[in-house]
Amino acid sequence: MPDPRPHPDRTSEICVVGAGYVGLTAAACFAALGHHVRCVENDAQRLSSLHEGVIPIFEPGLDALVAEGVEAGRLLFTSDIAEAVRGADVAFLCVGTPRATTATQISASLPMRPTRWPPRQPATSPSP
Repeated sequence: MPDPRPHPDRTSEICVVGAGYVGLTAAACFAALGHHVRCVENDAQRLSSLHEGVIPIFEPGLDALVAEGVEAGRLLFTSDIAEAVRGADVAFLCVGTPRATTATQISASLPMRPTRWPPRQPATSPSP
């Protein structure tokens, strides 16, 4: 079976929004494959737990994958979605599905403010 890890010259910058079961598992697996992952979480208590190395869900082996990714500098946790998507090659949205019936209810129930994709880059003046 071929090695699933990317070639060192082909690693990706990945943003994962949501550090719940799906997001945290995906982020840890991407980091284990050699990618650089920024995982965004807006729940302050969950984010604090992750920074302390406490995994808020149970999945066999996930704690070791997360610890390895963090120790290698390939897995970072943040609440700053704009910073996390800046420079990302791809972003995965791993958040709960709102239980609403209209677009207005769904929009009002979203926990994060909308973010422009791709993030605006600072304007630069042309060189003389």
